[in-house]
Amino acid sequence: MGSHGSTILRQSDFSCCLVQAELDELARIQGAVNRRRPPLPRYLKKDAAVDSLLGHGLRALYDPAPQYREGHLISFSYHSVQDAREFSAFIAALLPQALDRFLQGRVAKPISDTPPHLRPKWLTTLGKPSGS
Repeated sequence: MGSHGSTILRQSDFSCCLVQAELDELARIQGAVNRRRPPLPRYLKKDAAVDSLLGHGLRALYDPAPQYREGHLISFSYHSVQDAREFSAFIAALLPQALDRFLQGRVAKPISDTPPHLRPKWLTTLGKPSGS
């Protein structure tokens, strides 16, 4: 390394650095958070029932038993300080192992749980050569 600092060679989402057993624990925590969440406001109930990106996201906020696979890009969705503390404890406990996997290049390829028909077309064409 020169005197100009280090160069980032790769990047990864934290959730892609987790193995299935850790994702199962994260799903357990997220499910408990989702069950404690206050009820969906009445004005959003119609949106939650629609087959749309908004409906998909709202339903995920209330899923009592989310299922994660290696590579899922997972956001920590919380409502209370208790929720944030549970996620913080989870991250703190797993960060050393996740960091080791990241440094060794042992991370899952990112996948999306958004249904294919709801994915924006521009997003599915990223990284593809033009004309294909």
